[in-house]
Amino acid sequence: MKNFIWAILVWSLLDAPAPAWAFRFISPVDGEAVAAGSTLRLEVDPEGVEQLMAVLFAASVGVLKEKLDAFPPWTWTLRIPPAYVGAMTFSATGRVLGQKNGWAPYTEVRINVILPHQPASIPDSIAPRFSTALPDRELSSF
Repeated sequence: MKNFIWAILVWSLLDAPAPAWAFRFISPVDGEAVAAGSTLRLEVDPEGVEQLMAVLFAASVGVLKEKLDAFPPWTWTLRIPPAYVGAMTFSATGRVLGQKNGWAPYTEVRINVILPHQPASIPDSIAPRFSTALPDRELSSF
């Protein structure tokens, strides 16, 4: 019976929900299109996290860098590689004063790196219309 009580206690601790922090990226916006080769400023809003000591930023694809920011404002400015095009995910993990274990503040944001001068999307109103009609002349006259 004693082991059963310990098992229930441990299970309830492991199944505990994460705290309801509003710790989030305020820049860039999730899904934002960013040109390759441009400079990007990441910023975290630590709302709801008291006594935040530091924020560790990380880039998962393309840049493969990390930055530890020990003082507010919690920001990181980096240059997107000019040859990289595709999705890029950034994460931020907070360190709370006196916290030895448990849930750490964490957030992610994903951007889309596009070629410079490439529109993020082409509205239907200006998208080119292609005709399937054949030319009046025969192909042999070209």
